[in-house]
Amino acid sequence: MIKVKVPATSANLGPGFDYVGMALELYNDFYFFEKNKMVPPEASNLLNENSLTHQAMRLLANEVKRELPPIQVAIKSNIPRARGLGSSASLTVAGLIGGNALLRAGLKDDELIGLAAQLEGHADNAVPAFLGGIVVCMSVSDGIKHIKFMPQKPLQVVVAVPEFELPTS
Repeated sequence: MIKVKVPATSANLGPGFDYVGMALELYNDFYFFEKNKMVPPEASNLLNENSLTHQAMRLLANEVKRELPPIQVAIKSNIPRARGLGSSASLTVAGLIGGNALLRAGLKDDELIGLAAQLEGHADNAVPAFLGGIVVCMSVSDGIKHIKFMPQKPLQVVVAVPEFELPTS
């Protein structure tokens, strides 16, 4: 079994629309295991084959020209869906990290980030989900350029989570 932990993110910070994002201390846990095996007790549900996680694994397998083994993915979800906290980026990033490990593909972070941006449409949630911290990123002709920095003192982040869905795409 492979376990991947991916943080929530907040993007479009200040004037950095589609350029600035940060990782938060709230995580989704993903469990990758052989098909038809028991779901790990700490995981709350199985993701279906159409999930962003499975799409990301298929994209990666296609990229490295390998076939995915029969696999199931379970998630312990702590990031609220459709609330502006990067839940879709967490699904995508987990699929790429898990797929990279399963296939022993050896893709580097920058290559995985490029694939995540391709699936997400932009990189402002995907890059901090991969790297943590606060990230400024930009799509250029040869991929995604990014600068990560950590504040000198820990930030105190307050997040208001509405009781209704908030489409952010």
